[in-house]
Amino acid sequence: MSEVLPPNVWFFPDARADLGRLDRSQRVLVLRAIVKIARAPDQVGKPLGHLAGLNLAGFRSVYVDRKRIRIVWKVAETGVVQVAVIAAVAEREGLVVYRTAAQRREAIDAWIQKRIESSG
Repeated sequence: MSEVLPPNVWFFPDARADLGRLDRSQRVLVLRAIVKIARAPDQVGKPLGHLAGLNLAGFRSVYVDRKRIRIVWKVAETGVVQVAVIAAVAEREGLVVYRTAAQRREAIDAWIQKRIESSG
């Protein structure tokens, strides 16, 4: 999969597993959307804030597959390029994908920091 991803898109490992749980046609749609996200990670989709008691400030989301799937990502600055860190991908069932992203928030932030430090 990494050979199809733009270099400024990083999949948090659990989000990569989320993608793997989708069927093939849905994965294709998600990957196409991610290519669009990569062009302007801080402008595509809608910014998230506090939603139903979940702190999603700094995250953005977009729908794919006729609004059946949500992609949630965080924009990170590496000092060189803006990176879209995919936090969660899931079928649109209530707030599941948002809850998942919020639960992963601290781990994602630590993972981003570690990745930036190891590349610099």
